[in-house]
Amino acid sequence: ENERGEGQLVESSNTKITSSNNADRTVTLSVFPHDAIRLTASEEHDQISPEYNEENKSEQLGTLFRLATECATREEYYKLYEDGWKDAERWIKAEERRGYWGASTETRRSMYADAVRNKDLN
Repeated sequence: ENERGEGQLVESSNTKITSSNNADRTVTLSVFPHDAIRLTASEEHDQISPEYNEENKSEQLGTLFRLATECATREEYYKLYEDGWKDAERWIKAEERRGYWGASTETRRSMYADAVRNKDLN
């Protein structure tokens, strides 16, 4: 976060995530489901993407690849945009449940460390 509390962008080089602003957290955003493409640049709770549809994965991925590589209708792009908003809202709700949303960097680091310690104990 910067001094105004706004998130900072990080740059990606191959599969290694780098940051010139010393961000304490990397949140990856993908139009493809993280589970489908095995994107591992960040922890699961720091991933924003569509949920993977196991029952209809070939249609889901086929549609996303088609939208990424071919022209589509305005309606399809609006739907993709709206679905992206839903993915982000789902992530924000999960952040709120964990108590991270709006917390300072120091507080988030402490909460995350506690969660990792508790996970290791279980």
